[in-house]
Amino acid sequence: AKGNQISFFRNGKFQPVASLEGVQYIAGAHTNAVWAVSDTDLFFCDENGNVQDCGAFQKTSNVKTASLLEGRDGSVWIGTDRNGLFHYYQSHFERIETSHSSILSLTEDREGDLWAGTGGGGLDRITRSGIRLESPENNQVQSQVQSICQDSRGVLWCATQNGTLMKRV
Repeated sequence: AKGNQISFFRNGKFQPVASLEGVQYIAGAHTNAVWAVSDTDLFFCDENGNVQDCGAFQKTSNVKTASLLEGRDGSVWIGTDRNGLFHYYQSHFERIETSHSSILSLTEDREGDLWAGTGGGGLDRITRSGIRLESPENNQVQSQVQSICQDSRGVLWCATQNGTLMKRV
């Protein structure tokens, strides 16, 4: 997204397909499309530029989106910088409790569990049965998890805001 435009890369260049006011964050969809977040709303934009407003996930417009992820099941996870985590599935939004209201990063592991890196509560593992705070073996919780990913062997990697790189086997 550049300015108010959403573009797709085709034939060696970016081609604008839609215009959306106030886009803060985009994430790829599994269907050759993108999800986009403005201050309060979630949008879906296909490769032809058709935009669907999925509705408002939060009421306050002064909270920024910090992370966005489409899960394997097609649901969408929205992490905000001060208003927590939201889940969009089958046209409904739900606020998910986490260890901290700032969600800096999101990833989904091979088992389908969601991992949320927070801005003060460490790393949360969100499963169908609930939420669990993950802490390193030495019990020194790295409270600000900036980025999370899983490698091809299933190892979960985290980078913290203070520059620490951690892994969970």
